[in-house]
Amino acid sequence: MAARIANFAQSNIFTKCTNILPRRSGIFEETTQKTLCNRCLRFRNHTTSRYSGEKRSMDKPQKRKVLRKIKAEICSQNMSDPEMEKAARSRKLLIPLDDVRKGWTPKQYPHQVQTMASYLGIFDHMFDGRSFRPMVVMNVDYQDGDSVHYGNFLQPTKTSCEPEVSFDPEDDSLATLLMVNLDGNIFSRGDELLHWMVGNIPNGVISEGEVVSPYLPPCPVKGTGYHRFVFCLLNQTTRCDFEETHRTYNTRCLASRSFKTATFLENFQLDPVGLCFFQAGWDKSVSNTFNEILGMKEPVYDMEPFLTPNQKKCLQVKEVFAKKYTNM
Repeated sequence: MAARIANFAQSNIFTKCTNILPRRSGIFEETTQKTLCNRCLRFRNHTTSRYSGEKRSMDKPQKRKVLRKIKAEICSQNMSDPEMEKAARSRKLLIPLDDVRKGWTPKQYPHQVQTMASYLGIFDHMFDGRSFRPMVVMNVDYQDGDSVHYGNFLQPTKTSCEPEVSFDPEDDSLATLLMVNLDGNIFSRGDELLHWMVGNIPNGVISEGEVVSPYLPPCPVKGTGYHRFVFCLLNQTTRCDFEETHRTYNTRCLASRSFKTATFLENFQLDPVGLCFFQAGWDKSVSNTFNEILGMKEPVYDMEPFLTPNQKKCLQVKEVFAKKYTNM
């Protein structure tokens, strides 16, 4: 029996896997190299190590032991400091978040943001399923002190004004900034809603960029739940001509702001390098946005209120009497 299993493990079933997946190199680029899917690779490694006499790898437990040892050393160092221990017991110990962020950003930031964006479906809906690691850290701050992070919740009331966006650019670089709503297009299903676009940003100075589409405050329609708003930073290799795009999206008409990010990237050959996103639901400021800024009647998607049979009968009686005695 063991010989049959060993022969099965060495057979061609793994080299002729039907779940062949293409490898990708760079941003949104596919190569001709192909590999097996993770499921088949795990099954092959497990079967080979089990029946060919090889011992299983002990890397993972060793890494855990090393991590526990490092944590224990740090804990012993902290406990040796009586002032720090006293502050911790009295709940007055302050953590230097700036120092933590400096150590976290270069190593963990790209992977963490990619994981959160994938969890919220941003890559599937915005980039047609193509994923990337955002290497540029963006800071998006609104006037009321609220900031955009990676999926936090903000009220449309606090995001009515144009935010301040900052990032660390490369020398003599150009960039484009997008703000889109992935769930707010009620006119074209599958497309996004463009809220803001600034192109040809020199050296990270947003105020010196070309405003292709003016800022439109978030306006999630009532009854549609929370919407995903994404700030995306695009890297430009050369200066782009946004004249036609400016004529199309320089409007307050909501129907004319239908936007497709994946198509836009292909047309201008841009690479996404930064992401920030938040979620927002309806509040009273959305009604003002529709009436004053967009100049249209606010659409409402709401369920009909539940009425008991007696309440329905009373409404019918009122309608009958209203029709009968209105023009007497």
